[in-house]
Amino acid sequence: DSGLMRTSTGSRVFAALKGACDGGISIPHNEKRFVGFMDKELDTEMLGNYIVGGHVSEYMEMLQEEEPDKYASHFAKYLENDMTEENLEDIYTGAHEAIREDPSRTVTKKNKPSDKKKWKPVKLTYEERKAALKTRLEALKAEADE
Repeated sequence: DSGLMRTSTGSRVFAALKGACDGGISIPHNEKRFVGFMDKELDTEMLGNYIVGGHVSEYMEMLQEEEPDKYASHFAKYLENDMTEENLEDIYTGAHEAIREDPSRTVTKKNKPSDKKKWKPVKLTYEERKAALKTRLEALKAEADE
């Protein structure tokens, strides 16, 4: 069941389905909606290219040539971690190999947010409101005297 997602060819839902099937889960499916299915035949080369991030590296190359500023902002974290369009496929392949070696989920410690933002102003007590009014009135009197 795809829920509210559109079931168009190449949709991410089918990428997740492909990943689950490759991972060993038995899900009844048809290959017609995978990326690369054209003319009643699945183009496995194109599908493999998408699995290892080939479409992302192509987009990176195109963006770097046409709009370098946009490239720098869109792929800032990639560039920070020395990920370029040339080594992206190797990184994806290495990640897949690491998952195959140890498929168990590693739980990481999550940092809790220090303080939550409070949107409502803190209510003042009667005495605090009275004191604030007194200081405002004194400020107004001082302005009037000048």
